[in-house]
Amino acid sequence: MIPLGGLAAFDLRRFIASRLRALQRALPSIVVFGGVDVSLNTFENGVPVWVVHLYLLIEAANTKALRAAILARCPGEPSAPRPFQFWEVSRAGRAKVFSYAVKAAFYKRSGFIDATGRANTRPQALPAGAAVEAALFLDRWPLQRRLILHGLRLVHGCDGLRLVRRNGGASRRGSRP
Repeated sequence: MIPLGGLAAFDLRRFIASRLRALQRALPSIVVFGGVDVSLNTFENGVPVWVVHLYLLIEAANTKALRAAILARCPGEPSAPRPFQFWEVSRAGRAKVFSYAVKAAFYKRSGFIDATGRANTRPQALPAGAAVEAALFLDRWPLQRRLILHGLRLVHGCDGLRLVRRNGGASRRGSRP
């Protein structure tokens, strides 16, 4: 968690490198595509903090063994009520997952306990100062630097960008700022 006003000092390159190393240990031969998501979180109208996390699409069966490998090698944020969520994504649903992983809009997530006693969140627009802080973060860390590519590489061609499978070799994340 990062205090409001502290996003500029956050070392995203180091964060991605550490998470990518953990993913490589947990899933050495599996293809992963994803991005970095940032939200400004509050709970019960408390002090807002920035939370940085990964949103990943993993090409693998959603098995207990896969979940166990990820949970063993990739520790979750202790303050998160649900640090991991696993879903199977249909071929038709992949575009929605891809677009969320590369989004360039961040939001405030206001947490609360609902009438059933369950923790819930409500998305809200960022306050003006936080929106400026998020915009400066996005300027410093544009999309290519926020991508998580494991078993994939990004190719620039005359028809735009495309993802291509790697033939072995190390995983890659965005370049340095």
